Amino acid sequence: MSTPAQLVVLDRVGAADLDDAEVADIQQAIVDTGALEGLERHIADLTAEAVRALDAIELDGDASAELVALADYVSGRGT
Repeated sequence: MSTPAQLVVLDRVGAADLDDAEVADIQQAIVDTGALEGLERHIADLTAEAVRALDAIELDGDASAELVALADYVSGRGT
């Protein structure tokens, strides 16, 4: 849940004239509201779902391993 002050900061998302301090304030508001944690959890859930889907189909072992590695990489878990 966002406070009124955080909502003012977050309303600036996407503005073309943001300076470095405003970007930092927006990033902090995203962290403080729990939005970042929620998004990272959602990405992890979707990645796990994709890997389960790969497990459910017959693929060559190398192809399956490479696709799992790709899913991990694009979801940010492989960095």
